[in-house]
Amino acid sequence: MVGMIGITVTAKGLNKYIYSNNPISKRTKQLVNMLPIELAELLVKTLQESASNYSDTGRLEHSIFAQDIGNKQAVVTIPVEYASALDKGSKAHFITGNPMLKFYWAKERRWAETHVVWHPGTEATYFVSEGIRNFRSDKDRIIKLSVKKTINI
Repeated sequence: MVGMIGITVTAKGLNKYIYSNNPISKRTKQLVNMLPIELAELLVKTLQESASNYSDTGRLEHSIFAQDIGNKQAVVTIPVEYASALDKGSKAHFITGNPMLKFYWAKERRWAETHVVWHPGTEATYFVSEGIRNFRSDKDRIIKLSVKKTINI
């Protein structure tokens, strides 16, 4: 679907560290398999915080979720149709209804119906990049904790 954003989270770097430096225990393997979803859930929280700065209804931040897709991978999805336009911005364009558009026109304090609307475009917010930047320091912390757990077992 146009407008959705998906981010894949893997533990490849951690796998190389664990498999090259430590004898493999059953607990270590379990930890490596769990880590991507833990990281993805942490990314969801930081993206929600970032998105809340640009969303007035709460729909955007409440739509973000993580899913374990197996094979040591998880995916974070932002399924609202305007996520990409909000993140990257959009050029001026016409919006055509099929058959009609109906929306609340806050400036006029009334509902409006029309076939076509001119949209002036939107400025990019880069809320995904901002969320990922904020996530990186937390990600380093969670990986260090996880590696510490494997060493202590």
